[in-house]
Parts: sequence; structure tokens; C-alpha cells
Amino acid sequence: MNGATATFTRRGTSFSINDVPSEILVHIFSQLSPFSDISYGEGFRYYHPLVAVSLVCKQWNQLCLEPAVWEDYELTLHEDTFPKDITTLVNPKYNKIHSLSFHGSYGDKPPHHYAHVVFGVYQKCDECLPVVNKLTEAERKQIKKISESLTYLSFDNYVFEDDEFKNICSLTKLSELGIWNSNFDWGTALEHITKLKILKSLTFGFPFGEEWEFFLELLVQLTNLETIVFLYFPFSENLSHLAKLSKLKDLKLYNLSEIDETFFEGLASLTQIQCLSLHMECDEDDFDFEYTLPRPLPKLKDLTIERPIP
Repeated sequence: MNGATATFTRRGTSFSINDVPSEILVHIFSQLSPFSDISYGEGFRYYHPLVAVSLVCKQWNQLCLEPAVWEDYELTLHEDTFPKDITTLVNPKYNKIHSLSFHGSYGDKPPHHYAHVVFGVYQKCDECLPVVNKLTEAERKQIKKISESLTYLSFDNYVFEDDEFKNICSLTKLSELGIWNSNFDWGTALEHITKLKILKSLTFGFPFGEEWEFFLELLVQLTNLETIVFLYFPFSENLSHLAKLSKLKDLKLYNLSEIDETFFEGLASLTQIQCLSLHMECDEDDFDFEYTLPRPLPKLKDLTIERPIP
């Protein structure tokens, strides 16, 4: 079928979906949500809506291959499906993506450090070499182009080598970085991350311990940070160091517990904050934010407080 067949009639005028200009359809397709789930048997299979759209007709299939459709798409690479996922990287429709996520294995497989492949350091990932060796020069250039264009990068359950943080710091356009449930050397990681001077958003997802003070000393060097997300914040610490980040507008703290006067005193010093999210793990029945905070936050526009469900 060469075109979709939906036809609408209004005031005697017939209008077909095929009359919509291609550039409008491309824009619509680019706005589709990342994933939808479709029940399949007893379980679920996950599809990008574009997969369904591309099956409507030949015209829509061709439009779905336009790089502009995938420009804002977050491509996810899984360690369990590497090195097969390398073929995904060299698919022409992804040559304009700016967002990339790495997911490590939750099984007993040893780590492959496959992020090296994206950065062109092929010899660091032996398991990928058979596939990498078959890549054409044009395909290798596309992978390099993708890495150089990245503005968002995240890692979930990933085991890092020190060199991989060095590679991350070579990304001159990277403005958003997220790392959670991952294994790495604190000192090496943070010293490299602080070189990302244009970084605007940082998400960390693991419990802190004795490294907290050291972490803050390095964190305040990222002077362009506008958003900080701590997915695990299970202790009471003074946040006053963050007052040095004059551009910081959005702060999200999850799994909060053991909050006390020290925590709120530090929070009150963050006068630059405009959006604040506190997700409580502790059950504070008498918790009142405005009462507990010693001084109001003058620029605060959006406050979210979530308590555990009884």
C-alpha cells in the first residue's frame, strides 16, 4: 500500500491523511513517546511507536527512516545484546541522535566495557572485535560522529574502567550525564567528570558514604550545573556547598531519611533554587517543610514532597 487511507469530511470538503505534507508528518513522528507496551501472550513485548507507524504504508515507512525523526530519540545499548547492538549504531536513521544510554548485565556475565566501542577504542573490548572488524570505514565514521554529537549520556548497572571516564570527558557537547547502580573508582570518576565544564545536568544513583565531602568539593567545580538529581540520599548531610553553584535551579533528592536540622540548614542556604523535589523514605508524620526550613527560599517556584505510602 502506497499511502494511508484515512479520509475526513467537513462542510463538504474531503481531506485525506495523504494530503498532509511530508515535513509535517516527519515532525509528528519525531514527537512520538519513546516506548509503548503491547500485550503479547502471557508477557509483554516493547515497541517504539515508530515501528507500528512504519508498517502503515510504504510512504510512512520511508518517512520513518528520516534522520530528523530520530534526532531526539534516546538510543539504549544493552550489554546482554552486545556486540550485536553495534549494527544498531551504524543504522543510517541514527546518524543524528544526541542521546545514548548504556545498560550493563544483571546476570553473572563478566563486564565487557563495551562503551569503549562507541568511543572508537575497539581493542579494549575483545568480544566486540569480530563484529568491529567487519565495519566499513564509513560505519566507523558514523559511530565516531554519534559520540562526538552526544549531549546526553547515561549508564545503568555498568562496570567502568578508568579509561572510559577519560573518553566521556572528551565529549565536548555533553550537557547531561546520569550514572546509577554502577561500579567505578570514585576518585578517578569525579576528577574526570569535573572536566565537563559545559555539563548542565547531573544524576547520581547510588548511596553515599565517606566520599560525600570529597564529592561536594569536586561537584562545585561544575559551575554550569542547572540540575542535580541524587537518586539515593539516605542520610542527613549539609548541602550548603551547593550554594556555590550559582546556576543551580533544580534539585531532586530521593530516598531521603534521617533528616534533621543540619540538612534543613544547608537546604536553606540554596537561595538560587527554583524547583525542589524531596522524596521521603522516612515516615515523618509531623513533617512540615515551611516550618522546618529556617529561612524561606526566595526563588522557589515549584516544591514537590512525596512521602512513603502507608
